[in-house]
Amino acid sequence: MIRPRHKKGMEWTTNVIFWIFYIMAVGVTAAVIASMQLYFVNENAGIPEGFEESTLIARITSSGECFAYKDKAGKIHAGTIDFERFTQEQMDKCFPESRVKYSFYAALEVPDAESSANSVKTRNWVESPQFRESVEDVLVLKDSSIYQAKLRVKIKNA
Repeated sequence: MIRPRHKKGMEWTTNVIFWIFYIMAVGVTAAVIASMQLYFVNENAGIPEGFEESTLIARITSSGECFAYKDKAGKIHAGTIDFERFTQEQMDKCFPESRVKYSFYAALEVPDAESSANSVKTRNWVESPQFRESVEDVLVLKDSSIYQAKLRVKIKNA
């Protein structure tokens, strides 16, 4: 009976096969871990629905630079909109032109006042059927009287 002799060349080929399978196993494991991380990161890093709208409405109704009522003492009344300041000129000051990726349109509906609807929009707003709308109940100061009103905000990607 002839016994095969192991030579250095034979040992090299068995080592190569081992390393090929080892690299494939490490590659598959790394790909599985990376795809799991990508799935969980994308799920947790998303902006919750309605967050942009609520942040925008808070800025409109609570910022002294925007439309919130500011009394003679300089106190800002959050949640109360000054009807005289709800103008396109004030909107351009409050939201100056920038490289943001969204645009919005805000309409103020005051059912008890004579001129009930007033609207403002960002400079990059283009009318289209694709937008998200949010409605907020606010107070409006007009001619020294306070009225209940609805603030409708339409926001979309520009």
